[in-house]
Amino acid sequence: MSNERMYDGKPVGKLNVKDLPAAGEGTWSTVYEVSDDKVVKVFKNTEFADTFAYTLKCWHSLKTVWENGIPVPEPFEMVETEESFGIVMGRMHGGTVGAFLNQHPELVEEYAVRSAQLLKQINTTAVDDPDIKDARDPWREMVEVVDKYLTPERKKTMLDFVDRIPVRNTLVHGDFHTNNIMLEDGKFVLIDTDEMGVGHPIMDLANLYAAYIFVATEVPDYCREITGMSAEDALKYWDVFLQEYLGIHDHEEIVQASRNIRAFALIRKARGLVFTDYGDRSVVGAVLDDFFGRMETVELVP
Repeated sequence: MSNERMYDGKPVGKLNVKDLPAAGEGTWSTVYEVSDDKVVKVFKNTEFADTFAYTLKCWHSLKTVWENGIPVPEPFEMVETEESFGIVMGRMHGGTVGAFLNQHPELVEEYAVRSAQLLKQINTTAVDDPDIKDARDPWREMVEVVDKYLTPERKKTMLDFVDRIPVRNTLVHGDFHTNNIMLEDGKFVLIDTDEMGVGHPIMDLANLYAAYIFVATEVPDYCREITGMSAEDALKYWDVFLQEYLGIHDHEEIVQASRNIRAFALIRKARGLVFTDYGDRSVVGAVLDDFFGRMETVELVP
């Protein structure tokens, strides 16, 4: 690898991870323990066309949210390892909120309120950083994923729908849920800011709806594995979360807000089904039909 890689006007650091203990592994990255107070998140070369560019994007995202006072692991430096690139950041010693609620279901409502307050903080944080992507980009990619299930006319209609989501300079996490929030000394700390963008908060709300409502109502046996909660508690979590986030308590208003969010969440659902055993043409087609039946009457919230 080149020794001339730069970030923030300085050279990328060097770090050998071969002998470091692994703290966790995901689809896109592996986390290694560097010290008692630091870890390094190393992105897998096999998953990205340009791993350096992707790591640089993730560095800018993490640094931006840190500098804007959102509780995230402290970013220390960007490094080159034996085979890839990574980010050295503060180490979290606690577990996820999802894992905690699995053991303490009596706190679902309290933690739903705290989660809503955290997402509200994110979604009202304005940034002026050209390196932070348009949060609509992943949604355009979702449309491309379901392309084979769409006529050219329907594809254009769906892309136009995404393009009409208002442009904003406020942050969107991109994958907000209880397993991406850590508990550190009783405080919430947001992790996995890799998909952070700027735009309308409807995209965060739709992602959350897909992760909780669709799972709880359609595959309830998997709800605890995915959310840390029973299906009943996941539905309660969403209801309390939405009331706190939107500042509404009237039942009909909550139902209407959920209907509007569901239209956007159906895009996420269709994309997810393509990658599962449930994704045959009739199932994905039914989800898309549901979307097209709702899109003309949908209203943005908030």
